[in-house]
Amino acid sequence: MNIISKKRIYAVLITLLLLLLNGCGEPQEPAVNQINHLAQNSQAIEKGLESLSNHEQEDMKLYNVILSQGREKKSNVTGFLEQVETHIRAKNYS
Repeated sequence: MNIISKKRIYAVLITLLLLLLNGCGEPQEPAVNQINHLAQNSQAIEKGLESLSNHEQEDMKLYNVILSQGREKKSNVTGFLEQVETHIRAKNYS
């Protein structure tokens, strides 16, 4: 190989290396911002889980009342069923 072709190969390799180092895409978000986003998402998930847990506890109380009163003859559990329906709607929108 002659000297001119070696120089061309080196020039192409250097150009490719520079392109790789510059990152041809959009600039990456700094790690601190990524960590902040993760922390905020984690807090939102925790709040959602707390809300869901509270709904589940209320539902269990209502289910127990419905079961105990439902065993009695001529009991009216309609009001409790409406509360359960309200809780189900609230869980679906949380």
